[in-house]
Formats: sequence, C-alpha cells, structure tokens
Amino acid sequence: MQTTNYPVSRDYQVSRSESMNEPEVGSIMSYYINLDERGDFYADVRNAYEKSVFEISGFEIFEDGFMANKHDMEGLKDYLVSLGIMQPSQQLLEA
Repeated sequence: MQTTNYPVSRDYQVSRSESMNEPEVGSIMSYYINLDERGDFYADVRNAYEKSVFEISGFEIFEDGFMANKHDMEGLKDYLVSLGIMQPSQQLLEA
C-alpha cells in the first residue's frame, strides 16, 4: 500500500465556516426530551451529527443529584464533562 504525505495547513479548519460565522462543528451538543409523561422519562444528548452520545432513561440522574430537574443544562453538562463525553468548551443546548 502506497501512502502519500500531503502538506496540511494548520490554519485550515474543515469544520468551521468563517464566511457564515457559524460555530465549529462539534462545539455544540443538543439535549432532547423524547418522552416525559405518566412517570416515564427518556432523553438523549446528540452531537453535531445528530448521533446520540448519552441517554437518560428514568429518574435516577435526578435522584442522584446530577440534574436538579429535566431542564438543568448546567448540571447535565457538568456530569457529561466528568464522564468525558463533553469538553468544558462545548455548549449544551436544549432542543
């Protein structure tokens, strides 16, 4: 197998659109509440490619004190950072 080394510019960011002033892909994760009724709760956190990277099923995350309520983005982000799923520089938005 033949490999070729092409020069790579360190200034070039494939994931960022400077002309549109958009955030870097991967800098934002989204929190989706998929089910919240009659004692059932299911939510997930998705990356910029809409891939689920963390799921919440039931109320254990609230009972254990990681989230104060289902809209506690700060608590959820802190928990995801502690697990290594998110970086502190990333944003977590509720969808």
